[in-house]
Amino acid sequence: MQRYLRQLGMCGCLWLALLSRLLAQTPATQPNSGENLNFAMDGDLSFGYNDSFGNEVPSTGNLNFGGTANLKGYYYDPKFLSFNASPYYSQSRLNSNYSSVFDSSGVTASAQFFSGSHTPGSFSYSRSYNREGQFGLPDAGTYSTRGAGQSFGAGWGFAFPKIPSFDIGYNFGDGSSRILGTDVTGNNNYRTLTLGSAYEIKGFLLNATYLNSHLSETLPEAVDFSELINAETIQDTRQVNVSHRLSFNGNVHGSFNRTEYTSDFGSSPVHETFDSVSTSVNLSPIHRLTVGTNVSYTENLAASLLQSVLPTSPTGISSTAGFSSNSLDVSEVAVYAVTQHLSLQGWLDQRRQEIFGYELTSQLYSGGVNYSRDLFGGTLGLYAGISRYNTSASGAAQTGTTDSITYARRLDAWTTSASFHYSRNVESAIAAFTQSGYGYSVGVNRMLHGWRWNVSGSGSRNALDGLNTSATFAQNYSSSLASAKLSFFGSYARSSGNAVQTGTGLVNSPLLPVVPSSLLILYGGSSYSFGTSVHTTERLNISAAYLNNSYRTQNDQLSSENRVKQAQIIGDYFYRQMHFVVGYSYLYQAIGTGGTPANFQTVFAGVTRHFDFF
Repeated sequence: MQRYLRQLGMCGCLWLALLSRLLAQTPATQPNSGENLNFAMDGDLSFGYNDSFGNEVPSTGNLNFGGTANLKGYYYDPKFLSFNASPYYSQSRLNSNYSSVFDSSGVTASAQFFSGSHTPGSFSYSRSYNREGQFGLPDAGTYSTRGAGQSFGAGWGFAFPKIPSFDIGYNFGDGSSRILGTDVTGNNNYRTLTLGSAYEIKGFLLNATYLNSHLSETLPEAVDFSELINAETIQDTRQVNVSHRLSFNGNVHGSFNRTEYTSDFGSSPVHETFDSVSTSVNLSPIHRLTVGTNVSYTENLAASLLQSVLPTSPTGISSTAGFSSNSLDVSEVAVYAVTQHLSLQGWLDQRRQEIFGYELTSQLYSGGVNYSRDLFGGTLGLYAGISRYNTSASGAAQTGTTDSITYARRLDAWTTSASFHYSRNVESAIAAFTQSGYGYSVGVNRMLHGWRWNVSGSGSRNALDGLNTSATFAQNYSSSLASAKLSFFGSYARSSGNAVQTGTGLVNSPLLPVVPSSLLILYGGSSYSFGTSVHTTERLNISAAYLNNSYRTQNDQLSSENRVKQAQIIGDYFYRQMHFVVGYSYLYQAIGTGGTPANFQTVFAGVTRHFDFF
């Protein structure tokens, strides 16, 4: 795979280099070669002194050369062939707008063929070296990674009158990354094929899609990052949709989906297939009244739920092998607009589920009122709902509520907004459980004698009732104060809950009863940041920022305390097309018990100039 990607990348870059050479030989007084070729190229060249030190790189001080370029143009007509190539070399957040603490290099290229015609096509390629990435954490920041990667993509479409349209896309690539402060490097490679077709006949809109994906990963274990996990996933998804307009401003829609999922985790391959069929009808029989009904059936419910939560982690699917599960759901809904500001809503939902050897039934009866109006110069929104939920898993019916309020107003120099929602004993994806939660947000913006002050905050908590370990909690607060020449900002966030590991980090796991306990990772932590920026003149800008992140993770065997600290100071001065910059960046990252904490520092001073080459 890597050899093929390198060959494709080299061929693409050689083609672009040859094209650039031909363009460069075009006389300056003749912007189009043969009146068919049109092109332009600009870029930035930088020169400076760079000194990096710490345990992530050898301590070296040297002269640094870097730059970026952007070549774009078209042949004959932009709709016939257009192209773009953007190479970059030795770019970091200190000498450019790249967000990497390392000196990254690479190239991105793309081309479009026959745009606007019946047969449009496209091509894309990217390659990156020494890039900074992120390993995501729920609601509280990221861990920094260092790696490389490349990708290739091609697509073509066919759309002619009176016959079905068809499109095809193929993408593949690979990459590697290491979370700083650990001793293990993860790798991945992927291939994705997509096919699609659409057709309209006698008022029926038909479309079908096919997706085949192959993902092979070597992931660092997401608690102490001292071991690697090998995983391979192959997925085939076929989907067919049919829709048709009906009388009374209505429509009918039907769909069928089949997904085959093969996972190989720890040399234990498992094959799963889950199907889903659904049909819905929506009508507006009288003015202001809309009614609808939906019937859906899912075979192998457990694997379907897990696949939606763990799109890149096959281990959960393997745990459902040997269990029979399915779900039949019949629901009806009606909405009546009493006035422009007041509407009534009603739901009826009946389900029958068989999951992990248990047969469950449930009935939901729910109604709500939605009201909005102008109040005290602002806009008020209210919603109140009540429900009655019966399930065979419980001997008594439960009463649930869903309530929310929003308000926004602008008064003189003040702009404010606030919202709050609360739910208790509402239906969840599994008939045996209800869920409860709350959330809030607030925002204030004010002009103060030439200063703009902004403050915002939000928070939420959600959990399955009766399962304390299912709760997820998050809070985020931030504030800024800015004038024409000086600004300050600060933020604080904290979160806790349970998650599962994917290729891009940790994601919340709302379906706790379905996810095996061996896959669950409990997390919790907080982060804060602050900074300032000074604009003494239109040409001079000095900025400084600091970030501190403390995070803990735990599974059924291990636990770790993790710490991330980042700081940077950058001074920029602009004179005509010259950009002078001096800066310092610092990164400290201690992860788990499997490696030495990363300590990376860089000092840079240099100049960048913009050029319009042709």
